[in-house]
Amino acid sequence: MLFKTLSLIFIIPFVQIGICTPVGPREFLSDEIKGGRDANDLPRFNSKDSCKPKGDSKQQEDWDSMIKSVKNMENDYLKTKMHEFEYSDCNIIKESIDALNSCRNQIEHVFGSPTLRKTWAHPGIQEARYLELALEEYKQSILNLLSIIQSPVNLPIGLHHLLVAQNNCILETLNYIRRYKLVESDIIQKFQIPFSSVLGLEWFDQMSKDVFKKGSELDNPYFFRPFEESHLKYHFHLPHFYNLFKDLDKKQQDFILFLYMVKRYGDEKGDECLKDEPISDEFNFDNSTIEQIQFLRKVRKFLVKELEDTNIQEPPRRNFILKMKDDLMKLRKDIIEANLNPDNVETWDLIHWKFDTLHLIHERFGSDYMEEPEFEEYNENREEFKLKYELLSLATRVLIWRDMLEDYSHYSSKFMTEGKTHEVPEQARKEIGMVYWRKLREDVYAFKKLEANPFWEEKIKGSVFYRKLIAIYYDKIEELPEIYFKFKSLANIESI
Repeated sequence: MLFKTLSLIFIIPFVQIGICTPVGPREFLSDEIKGGRDANDLPRFNSKDSCKPKGDSKQQEDWDSMIKSVKNMENDYLKTKMHEFEYSDCNIIKESIDALNSCRNQIEHVFGSPTLRKTWAHPGIQEARYLELALEEYKQSILNLLSIIQSPVNLPIGLHHLLVAQNNCILETLNYIRRYKLVESDIIQKFQIPFSSVLGLEWFDQMSKDVFKKGSELDNPYFFRPFEESHLKYHFHLPHFYNLFKDLDKKQQDFILFLYMVKRYGDEKGDECLKDEPISDEFNFDNSTIEQIQFLRKVRKFLVKELEDTNIQEPPRRNFILKMKDDLMKLRKDIIEANLNPDNVETWDLIHWKFDTLHLIHERFGSDYMEEPEFEEYNENREEFKLKYELLSLATRVLIWRDMLEDYSHYSSKFMTEGKTHEVPEQARKEIGMVYWRKLREDVYAFKKLEANPFWEEKIKGSVFYRKLIAIYYDKIEELPEIYFKFKSLANIESI
């Protein structure tokens, strides 16, 4: 049954409706998909026709997208039953819409059309007596947006989708201003300085996670907050957060990704990782979980020290790895042996949490520490570890791409199809979903190749934990045809 399902997955994207001519795996693995995009370039919702090259400048395209985003927010505001909410809550959204429109008008007044390519150093207004006042009003409109997005707000769940739209619109506007040098450096610093502190990075972490509130207009069974960089990079609700993330220093990025990872399996465990006092007895953590929390506290303290010491260079990371050798090798050993009971949710999550921890260190600190003389004695099971590490990595990625495609399909059907508030052309809907489908497809194929590993029968099928893991993986693969056809019907795709 699994072989048939995998074969179907390889054929699905190349069956032409009405002709039903399958295309083989070679074409399936090609880098080009009819009408598709590079998976690293997530098409945007607001593009009028995301497949055609723009005649206008990139700046014009970004300008049009920014205007469309605010217009969508206004439409959502008008369609919301505001009489069901407190006036003060509704007014928060109304004032943010006014502030966004004001800033846009000021940009247009000072710099003119985007195609003129004006900058702060060379604005569109030439007369000094008008320029000084215009620039002052423009700067104030930017500061108003900064004030709005940095002010804590607790709105009813029925208005949450508008708060998400507000924050995305503000970030998109600020990113536009920074990208095209439409403001002096001191204003940019006012926006960037908060992210040089732990509190500012925690703000970013919380703001991006708060997008995914249960019970909101955006909610669905596949609506999950980010727990690693691929979520941030590819999720259709987070492109403006990711643009901000890319401009941060690597140390700042690392701390955000650490915050994402520690809370993946519950705020109770994650909160303990961010404290220094003795671990609470309230949740009755087992010894393995306590050890994991203690190690993650060490990682947190090191990352915070890096943030606070601006003169710190790369060698301290090597020193930290050497100092944490015993902890790292225990993580490695736990991933290889996986002796915990896989039928217990807590212990099942713990193995994945240990993997996530090691994955973060490998991705952000580097994995070449195993070549150091101090680690030589631990290389005996290198191939087995590599196999199990990659299997856990694939299982995580398949979950991410599956959930994002399902989440996108839900959002598309509710907001983006013809006549809806965020109506998007069919081709654009197709392109966005195909980014997720391509990623999902690539990892299914990677899994097939992994099964050919000579250690597979003994080390994977011989382990209770990993047998259950691949059984769950097979179940996910069984769901893919249904997921594909759901997405296909929403995008009205005749052939891919």
